[in-house]
Amino acid sequence: MEIDLLEPAERITGPFVLTEGGTTRAWVKTKSGSASQILTLQVIDGLHWEQDSSCTPIREGDAGEDHAKGLGTPSVRASEAGWEMFYRVDGPKGRQAIARSTSTDGCQWQTPAVVFEPGEEDWASQALVGPHVIDGPTGDLWLFYRGSPHGNQSVSSIGLATSSDGQAWIPWPDNPVLDRAEVPWGTSLLADPHIWQDGEDWWMLLSGHARTTTPEDSKDAVGIDKQIGLAWSPDGTSWDAAVEHLFVHGVKSDNPFLWEDSDGRWLYYRMTDEADGSGGGIWRTSWEGL
Repeated sequence: MEIDLLEPAERITGPFVLTEGGTTRAWVKTKSGSASQILTLQVIDGLHWEQDSSCTPIREGDAGEDHAKGLGTPSVRASEAGWEMFYRVDGPKGRQAIARSTSTDGCQWQTPAVVFEPGEEDWASQALVGPHVIDGPTGDLWLFYRGSPHGNQSVSSIGLATSSDGQAWIPWPDNPVLDRAEVPWGTSLLADPHIWQDGEDWWMLLSGHARTTTPEDSKDAVGIDKQIGLAWSPDGTSWDAAVEHLFVHGVKSDNPFLWEDSDGRWLYYRMTDEADGSGGGIWRTSWEGL
């Protein structure tokens, strides 16, 4: 079932939903033409989200800035100082890095600062995208991300980085924590990690496919045939224990997000049925549990 959003756009991806202080908000990336932005939405209920007109959208920057050429899907968390958002920024020369923006109210956001750049790891030398930041098991922050040696994000795996302050990140020494070679249905690429804990078990929703891609393909074409899958880990760092394919919907399904409300537990995701992989909206399906 497709989510009803008031803001029209050629493409809507994400989402990230968070309840804090009795208020539930969602953040999504939208794109129309060549311009992308991140919107703050009021969650009326699980099927109806409205753009919050009091919140200023996060938009691309001026030429030469780190976020001049594009923005990616957000990961939001409440902190002692307010709110912080992590998302991909596309800067000069095609660099795709992860930036951090802060807010006192979750509505008005500061200019982003790049906090994690590609280049330290050969397998993720050109693109760091799709961040999901959670509280780590020892009081630090853990950032899961998609890394690729290509600017179009083909041939990608899932990595982990840790931080004590959300600003300086250290890649996990045994990265990638989930390599595409370990996933039969994702041998070409893995993407969009969304992680949570259930007791002692760690779970990861992700997307991927086993279709051959090349560095010359467009980003939209690279994602064609992406499907939603699920991985399990005993500790959050070893994800090769049990990986399975859940479903594919349309030309591609990605950006999975699990959220529970008074009506049940729901899996949200982006789906597009455009033949070239462009476009898309947010859909949801009931999550039966584990």
